Amino acid sequence: MSNKATPEQKAEKVRSFILVTREMIETHNFGDIHIRKIAEKAGFHNSTIYSYFKDADYLIALSSVKFFEKYSKALSELSTKDLSEEESFFEIWKLFCLNAFESPAIYNHFFLGRHSNDLTKIFNEYYALFPEEKQKHSDKINTMYFGKNLSVRCLEILKPLVNSENTRLTEDNLEIANKIIISVFKNLLATAIQKTGFELSEYSPEALTEEFLTSLKFVVNK
Repeated sequence: MSNKATPEQKAEKVRSFILVTREMIETHNFGDIHIRKIAEKAGFHNSTIYSYFKDADYLIALSSVKFFEKYSKALSELSTKDLSEEESFFEIWKLFCLNAFESPAIYNHFFLGRHSNDLTKIFNEYYALFPEEKQKHSDKINTMYFGKNLSVRCLEILKPLVNSENTRLTEDNLEIANKIIISVFKNLLATAIQKTGFELSEYSPEALTEEFLTSLKFVVNK
């Protein structure tokens, strides 16, 4: 009789590694999460994890998707609203920033880390393992949500604003506008990470989000 694991047994093992890593994300700094610690906590040898994942960063990224549940649910609610392209654009960014600045280390590792160009693959892999967590989004928001990286995600919701009477966006300046938006977000996310734990209103998720939205309107609006 063959002892080869079935696809469901393999999936269950992967889920167990993700659940363990998820717990560690809540209690450890990312620099302190290693394959050896994950394997030890899960009750397996290091080599077992490497047979399922590229490296610790990939496993951490995969395990981080759970922490986007609040953001994903908010996008699901937004999908039901009848908003203009401009209103939708700003609301999507507002929801993203509020959640990102609330958990800056997680968002930084996922959206700006080693595997930040593999987001489509990571999301698809995660929701195949935990389908009950997948939210229903509009087609437009769904395409954005599953974008391969942060730049592609932003560009997806920025394109509909090109040549709008309310924006300064054109085909010629679209790419540079996108780069500026991403750069502003990165800088504020770095501030959020640096100021984590500070009980100062100017560094709250709400304050940093308002600062970002002010910059966003300057870049996009006429």
